[in-house]
Amino acid sequence: MSTLQAHCPSCGGPVEFKAGSTIVVVCPYCRSAIARTDRGLEDIGKIAEIADSESPLRLGLKGTYKDTRFELTGRAQMRHELGGYWDEWYATFSNGWVGWLAEAQGRFYLTFYQPLPQGVTLPAFNDLQLGQNVEGVPGPPLMVQERGHATTVAADGEIPYKLEGGEQFAYADLAGKNNAFATIDYSMSPPWVFVGEQVTLDAIGLGDAKPVQREAWQTSAA
Repeated sequence: MSTLQAHCPSCGGPVEFKAGSTIVVVCPYCRSAIARTDRGLEDIGKIAEIADSESPLRLGLKGTYKDTRFELTGRAQMRHELGGYWDEWYATFSNGWVGWLAEAQGRFYLTFYQPLPQGVTLPAFNDLQLGQNVEGVPGPPLMVQERGHATTVAADGEIPYKLEGGEQFAYADLAGKNNAFATIDYSMSPPWVFVGEQVTLDAIGLGDAKPVQREAWQTSAA
């Protein structure tokens, strides 16, 4: 990874863009989202802190997928329209891959951006139905498992897109045999597809990761 060291245009604190694919870094001092543009660095607004969770993952963890090493270098937290949150961890690979490790309800899904074959048009979001087979997505046959709207509420570290707090987007999750999984991101036009699979932490070299244990205050009678 090539590191770009700079100063936050909001507070002057040091920030680092470690991966070439990183677009935004969240300043650890003032929580500003700092975007890298062709004109320099741009402050695109404050980002809330990640809400406490029992996630076993954290920035800086290193794992392996298909014999390729990766590091978790960013985290975005999303709020579902029906309530609840999930996390998306940005994984940078030693061979230049960029992946997303989504964490929701104790399950983990590792996906990668896949361009659609030429001539393929995905269904519009409003036309999708649960259980519908979606043609044209690379890989095995997939059907709609969930569709909805979400809001980006918090982030940490490095993010490979121009993240803005409070941004809403529509998405659809697809599932198939043998743990096949994909997400369609309808915030893009045409929509982007991320294809991969449901994984276990053991399978990707993160089996030793444990939730952060908070120290409990203890009192005793005098």
